[in-house]
This record gives sequence, structure tokens and C-alpha cells, in this order.
Amino acid sequence: MSIRGGEAALAVVREVLEGFLEPRRAGVVVFEALAEAGRSDLPESQEEVVEFVRGPLRTVASRWMGEAHADLLVDRTLAILDRGRASQPEPGGSLQTIQMMVSEGPLRALVVSRGPALAVRLRAALGGERFGAGVVDRIERLDSMADVVHPHVVVLDGPDPVRTDVETLVEALARLPVETVRVSWGSGAEFSWIEDVQRRLEERGVTLVTIDRREGVEPLLDLLRALARKP
Repeated sequence: MSIRGGEAALAVVREVLEGFLEPRRAGVVVFEALAEAGRSDLPESQEEVVEFVRGPLRTVASRWMGEAHADLLVDRTLAILDRGRASQPEPGGSLQTIQMMVSEGPLRALVVSRGPALAVRLRAALGGERFGAGVVDRIERLDSMADVVHPHVVVLDGPDPVRTDVETLVEALARLPVETVRVSWGSGAEFSWIEDVQRRLEERGVTLVTIDRREGVEPLLDLLRALARKP
């Protein structure tokens, strides 16, 4: 067996999943499997890919389609990977630079987060040809990164927020171009600071779309797909 990992391997995983589930559900499984693995990056080595497919991917897939289909998914995925389908990276950019992932794909995003995990998982779930993201790990960098990336959407990572105060965050979000969509993932009682940010932005006439993390990642993925389809 000789398997290469990274984005190409995850593209194969999505492709095989779409033989069992509709594409939007396949993306959710990929995202949840990476979260199950506790990864903030993609499996790269042969050992990491096999461990991911046989472990977290199978665990999450079994919740969606049962044990028997999950086993079949694992067998098909590893067989395709072993034949070399994952030898080349998929189009749309690179994840080699964690701090700045600028994509040539149709939807450009900045993820405001202390770490790369959310950006990596979203890209893996949606595909590099559809979605590319830069990670803003300090709010002071949002202006300069937005000038370079020209993002269609900025996503606030509620579970792993950057270290800043609410007013500084509001000021930075308000300075973004009016056409930039601002989204937070993690609303609800656990993330009351997001409600404060939303209220202060509304006072300035700026909309923050809030997505409750308790509903899972599917609403966030659906929103990003819809934005990617906008002319």
C-alpha cells in the first residue's frame, strides 16, 4: 500500500462519501471526522491517512449511515487511495501556509480564530476548488489580510476566539467592505459575547449572521455553499 495524504486524500474521501450520501452531508461527515480526530491539520503520511479513515471517519460515518455502510466506505476509500487517485493536490490553492491560505477558488474567506482548525476543516469539507481561507489569529491583522485576500466572507470562530475585547472586534468587523458577509459560528448562551458583538454591529447598521453551533456545522456549510454560488 502506498498512500499520499493532504488535500488530495480528503478529496477522495469526499468523492467516495458522495456515493453514499448527498454532497452536503458528505461535507458534514468530513468536518466532523476531522473534529473527532482532534486535528487542526490534515492527515499527511500514509499512516495518518489510514488511521483517520479507519478511525474517526468510520466512527462518524457509522452515525450517518450505519456500521455496514461505514465499513464499505472505509474499504472503498482505502482501495482508491492505494491506486494512486490521491497523488496530486486538488485545484483551488494550498494549505501549506497556516497563517495565510489564499485560494483561487470561487469563495474567499477569512476565519478569525486563534488556530487553523476551523479553516482547515471547512476547506476539507467543501473542497479546495470551492473554498479557500486565511486564518486571522490576531484581530490587528484583519485589515491587512482583508486588503490582500478581499474576502467574500469573514467567519468568527466562537469556540476558539482570538484574544481581544468586544469593542476592538466590533471596530475591525465594521471596517470591512459593506459587501463582505460577516458570520459567527457559536451563538447561544455559551457564547454570549457574540450576541454583544452582534448588537453593537447592528447599532452601526452592520449585519452579523449568527449560526448556533449546537445545530452542528451543516448550517454553516450550507451558508458557505450558497455564498459560493452567488454571481
